Amino acid sequence: MHWFFAFAAWGFISTAVWSLWAIVRDTIKQTKQLHQIPCSNCLFFTDSYYLKCPVHPHNALTEEAINCPDYFSPHANYSLPPTTVPSRVPSRTTTRATAKRR
Repeated sequence: MHWFFAFAAWGFISTAVWSLWAIVRDTIKQTKQLHQIPCSNCLFFTDSYYLKCPVHPHNALTEEAINCPDYFSPHANYSLPPTTVPSRVPSRTTTRATAKRR
């Protein structure tokens, strides 16, 4: 009869250890997912209690904001595309004599 109690005790201990392992595993998974939310590093983030993001106020600081299409990092170097505005500056192939005539 003592073997039954020993078996039950080991079963209880193994179930408790398995449950604790599952809790730790799920907590780590959830924490990694929450650290992917980019809102606090976004250029539009206001850090205000009333309006956290003026672009997507309902999705700010939630898991829906992980793949936000309007995310802009304040540390990135955004450059504008080159423009094709004609300039009045003489080209390099012209000489000073032709530049004076213009």
